[in-house]
This record gives sequence, C-alpha cells and structure tokens, in this order.
Amino acid sequence: MTKILLSVLIITAVLVGGYFGYKQISQTPEGKTTPASTITPVTSPGNQELKTFKSKNIQFAVQVPKNFEVQEKIAYVDLISSVGRINLSRNATNFDSIKDYLNDFDSKREVEVSNEVIINIGAYDSIKRIENFNIGPIDEQNLYFIYVDNWVYSISTSTQSLYPVLDQIAQSFRYIP
Repeated sequence: MTKILLSVLIITAVLVGGYFGYKQISQTPEGKTTPASTITPVTSPGNQELKTFKSKNIQFAVQVPKNFEVQEKIAYVDLISSVGRINLSRNATNFDSIKDYLNDFDSKREVEVSNEVIINIGAYDSIKRIENFNIGPIDEQNLYFIYVDNWVYSISTSTQSLYPVLDQIAQSFRYIP
C-alpha cells in the first residue's frame, strides 16, 4: 500500500511540476510583451524580397525570403515555403572545433558525407556538406554547420530546389549573443 501511495505522490508531483513549467514558458507576465522574434523586411541584390529574422531563443539572425513562414520553437526554427522547409537548430558542444564535433557526430550515425567544404561564415568556422542516408525517411540533406562559442548551429534542408535558398540563408547567418 505504501509503494502505491508513494508512486501516486511522485506521479502527481511530476505532473504538477510539468504544468507549472509549461505555464511559465508559455505565458508572459501581465502588462509585458515578449516577442518570439523580430522580422524586418529588406531587399536582396537579386530583387528578391527578404526579411531579417532574429531568433530570440537560439541567438542568431538570418535573411529569409519574404514568402517563407517562420516558425520558432524553443530549440529550433523552421523556415517553411510552398516547396519545403529549411531547419535551423543549435547544439552545445565541448569540442574545440567544428571538425572535432563532426568527427564525433558522424561516428555515431550511419551517414555518407560528400562535397564537404570548410568555409567561413562571418568570422565563424563552418562546414558545408551533403549527407546521404541509407536508412530513414530522408535520403539526402544539404547542411551547413557553424561553430560559435561552443555552440554548433545547423542549417539544413532535404529539398533540392531549396539548396540555393539554403546557401543564401547560411551566408547571411549572424550570431547574436
């Protein structure tokens, strides 16, 4: 009987804690507004209408085509168009370089890497590459990995027609501490 009572008490505590945690994250104090992001329209050199998206949660800014919908979550951002999506996410790392991070990351997955290029985006060490998967729902994915202050930002899409847009978005990446 004591074990059942203890189990019910623990489950209740977890549920109540989860509820209050959710309320804390999802609600803004009365009288204050906290924007999830800032979007400012600009124009690109190719006359493609762009907007500047500034993430509140994961500290970056990029130039996004105006016709893309931006969905910011706690740990990632999806940029959605009529033909597909581009995902931006951030992972913490204890590695001292993007290369060391990716060597470890790749050793834990079944992936074939091609067209890998070491580049700089802004002042940040970055790697652009294509990943091919033998298992899972995604066959091929084009990615940028950007290393900033022990964070690795990943910008990716599996929609080939969005590869040029991915390039433009990745090149516009700016870290906002």
